[in-house]
Amino acid sequence: MVLKADKIIAVEYKLSNWKRALIQAFKYKNFAHASYVILDKDFHHRAIRNIDTFKRSRVGLGYVDEKGNVIIEYDPGISKPFSDKSFEKINLLFEKQSV
Repeated sequence: MVLKADKIIAVEYKLSNWKRALIQAFKYKNFAHASYVILDKDFHHRAIRNIDTFKRSRVGLGYVDEKGNVIIEYDPGISKPFSDKSFEKINLLFEKQSV
C-alpha cells in the first residue's frame, strides 16, 4: 500500500500498439518521475526500430520475455514531473485510498 510517494514510476503495458502506448506514457509524465512502455516480446521489435522517438520523449521502453521477466531496452532515468500540481493530486489519491 502506498501512503505517499516520493517518486512515481508509471508503466503503460500494451501487447503491440507502441504508438498508443507512447502517447499515454508521455501523458503520465505530468505526474510521474519516470514513465515506461512495456510491450509483449513478440511485438517490441517494432518499437525498437523507433527508439529515437522514445529517447526524445524520455519515455522508457521494455518488453516482457517468455519467462515473464521485464527487460528494459531504454531507461530514461528519473526526472521531475511536468506538473507539481498533478503529482500532488496523485499523492492525495494515494492518501485517500489508504484510509
